[in-house]
Amino acid sequence: KFVWICILFYFCAGTLLFGGDGNSFSCRADGTFKVLMISDTHFTAEADNAAHALIGKLIEMEKPDLLIVDGDCISGIKDNQTAQQVRASIANVAYVPESKKIPWAIVFGNHDQEHAVKTGLTKKDVLAMYAAYPSNRNGIGKEGITGAGNTHFLIWNSARTQPVSCLW
Repeated sequence: KFVWICILFYFCAGTLLFGGDGNSFSCRADGTFKVLMISDTHFTAEADNAAHALIGKLIEMEKPDLLIVDGDCISGIKDNQTAQQVRASIANVAYVPESKKIPWAIVFGNHDQEHAVKTGLTKKDVLAMYAAYPSNRNGIGKEGITGAGNTHFLIWNSARTQPVSCLW
């Protein structure tokens, strides 16, 4: 228990010292917090109705508090050669969580920035596209930290009196 308290303190101290980004959540009344993680969606500019239906069904079944799209959210350079194609691919990533009004975030994978050599879009540019969606919780992240989109989600108990976890 002591180790858990130290880890929790570390993340909470990081929130206080480095600034929170407004991305906090509360556990449900029963003390649970559910994350649904999907991976390798490889969305393109063309709508993928089967993938959208599957993701929608998973959300309906699991009723998550947060959806994480983990890596290879959009397809690589073959399918995303222009900024317009990247924007449309991101719209397909956003379609289901936005229509369900569920908080969501992405994590970059190895294919998510392959387009950069053709489009000139940086990770910061792409994160701004994601962050423009109302239910998206990605942020640009704190300046001066290596990488793009480094953020955390603080999870509070149901009474919001103490943090119980932190997703980094």
